[in-house]
Amino acid sequence: MIHNVRFQLRYEISSEKKGPKTSKQLADLQEKRTALLRQIQNWRQVQLVYTPHAASLLAASSAVDENGAPRVEIAENIPLYLPSSFPSNVRCLSGLDHVCDVERRLRVAQADDALSEIRRQRRIVQGLWQFKKINVSGTGNRPNTRILTLYNRLNHKLERAMHKYRTARSALLVLDPDGPWKDRLRELKKEDIRGPGKDPDDTRTTNS
Repeated sequence: MIHNVRFQLRYEISSEKKGPKTSKQLADLQEKRTALLRQIQNWRQVQLVYTPHAASLLAASSAVDENGAPRVEIAENIPLYLPSSFPSNVRCLSGLDHVCDVERRLRVAQADDALSEIRRQRRIVQGLWQFKKINVSGTGNRPNTRILTLYNRLNHKLERAMHKYRTARSALLVLDPDGPWKDRLRELKKEDIRGPGKDPDDTRTTNS
């Protein structure tokens, strides 16, 4: 979904080192923003067919800035205006029931997929640290650095899955606040991300 692409781009930007960017970095960033903007523009065409109520929200958000100049938005900050983000007085209008139910079902599936991905990444992380403990510890900085690089990559995938789950659950709280999904799709806290098995004591350091 566009949500995930947007989160990935935001994460990459926030993770970059501070300071001036190279020409290549600027070009890569612009290319990603252009690709995301194209996806959003394609989504708008579909959106206005099935949820014409979004037109007034889009008009308000794309007006002018405080100086009267046309507002130029960065791609990753452009609101998507899915039904779950509509004001309650818009969401209750006739004709939106079906569209809201479609998003509700998609969000349940999105949350389930995210939980499966979180479990998978946790199993991989546990396997990585078991491998390090048996094969890498005490063999020098280079292997440990490689393990840390791989761990950071896996941790990013885990954070992305957590964001996906929380985004889906937040939408469900709006679309179907008392639905049966609440019995199993619980609030995901940081301390819930653990296992399988016992976490290694040195999950943040590798120079043991």
